[in-house]
Amino acid sequence: MLTPQILTEKEAAEMIVDLKPGTLAKWRTRRKGPKYLKLGGKVRYRTIDIQEWIEANLIDPAAQPAPKRKHTKHKKAA
Repeated sequence: MLTPQILTEKEAAEMIVDLKPGTLAKWRTRRKGPKYLKLGGKVRYRTIDIQEWIEANLIDPAAQPAPKRKHTKHKKAA
């Protein structure tokens, strides 16, 4: 079994498109963001959990419902 790569909060933030580490801290208090570990009182992230979180937030525009269009009244020519 391979040992997963463990990242610091800063390294994890950089992996998520230059996110600030403080954002990850805020997300943890709000129970958002990728899974994390507490090792020796320090927060760590596994690369696999970050990758899974990124994939879970993937949006496929083709799978989204078409936006509702507002109907506008057309004035008749006088």
